[in-house]
Amino acid sequence: MSTRETFLKEFNDQMKDLYIRSSEAGWMAQTTGEAEWAEKSGEEDTKFSLLFSSKEKYEEALKFLETDSGSVEERRQLQLLVNDMKSNQLPEEIIADLAKRGSELNYLFNTYTPEVDGKSYSANDIREVLLTSTDLELRKKVWLASKEVGGVVEKGLLELVKKRNEAARLLGYDNHHQMSFELQELDRGEIFSIFNDLIDQSDTAYRKMKSDLDARLAKKFGITPEEIRPWHYVDPFFQEAPASDATNLDSFYKGKDILRLTT
Repeated sequence: MSTRETFLKEFNDQMKDLYIRSSEAGWMAQTTGEAEWAEKSGEEDTKFSLLFSSKEKYEEALKFLETDSGSVEERRQLQLLVNDMKSNQLPEEIIADLAKRGSELNYLFNTYTPEVDGKSYSANDIREVLLTSTDLELRKKVWLASKEVGGVVEKGLLELVKKRNEAARLLGYDNHHQMSFELQELDRGEIFSIFNDLIDQSDTAYRKMKSDLDARLAKKFGITPEEIRPWHYVDPFFQEAPASDATNLDSFYKGKDILRLTT
């Protein structure tokens, strides 16, 4: 095994182990809502990032990449490693701080349950109301409550943005956004051009479909299409296709063990 192969194998083995631990801690933090797991998630994220912050490994990967030898797969691995390492060539305290802030925000966002008329509503409860309820006042209250989490995370999120931008500037970039695009090998101008073109091409069809949807909802709730508001839709973010009897799959799962089927 060549020196390059040994380097990649050892790094990949370390990365795999740390990534699994980081992912498991993140999963536990989001599914249990326990503060200790949120803290553990931050710690594991820090360990994962510190692997990529090693100046010695970064320079070693650069050295291998600068030679013309190695397979296409090896060179691609090295390029991706160099990109990831470049964004992590920061002091350990900055890496730990960013990971901690990110984990704390995830914890706040995923554990926040707003109250409506003295009752707590989980994300699933909110979706259930928007999916099934014809009580317009309740729909409005629940939808508005679902947005309260913004106020909870606002201060910490803005501070994280500031800290990420400061870190990116230490690495020679204007801001975190620019760095993220460049190190993912994406051209910001091209990406925005693609999305603007998609908007232009789909706008007429989108407005026609939304007009049809608003007409159906207006009829369902006994209001005019002009009175339609965000809480009349099923998805609190208006990002998913609306529920339709023509595409409802519930009948296939009725009375069956969903956990067993999924497994």
